[in-house]
Amino acid sequence: MEKISADTRMLRQELAALRYRARAELISALAARDAAAVRYQAALESAKAAAETARIQGNRFEEGQISAADLVDAEAVLSRAESGKASALTDLWRAGDSIRFALGQEPALYPVRQTP
Repeated sequence: MEKISADTRMLRQELAALRYRARAELISALAARDAAAVRYQAALESAKAAAETARIQGNRFEEGQISAADLVDAEAVLSRAESGKASALTDLWRAGDSIRFALGQEPALYPVRQTP
């Protein structure tokens, strides 16, 4: 009888530990999603600012106020900002998948598996 009671306590402790790990995984995934959303919004603003700077520099180049190197620099900053935007969006999608994994669901970017 004592062995059954000890086994039961052990199983309850293992179940509690599993629940705590699952909760921690979900909390971590939610925090990662929130951080990724902030990074994506920042990347959107950065890309918008870089596009405006490139436009202004293009006008200044046409008026002969800056060199071609300055224009190329502005366009390079715009390219990096656009790349950063794509990277931040990918991070946001991955964070969403982490939440779905923590909830025991399939990731959004993969097809649902068909069971025969």
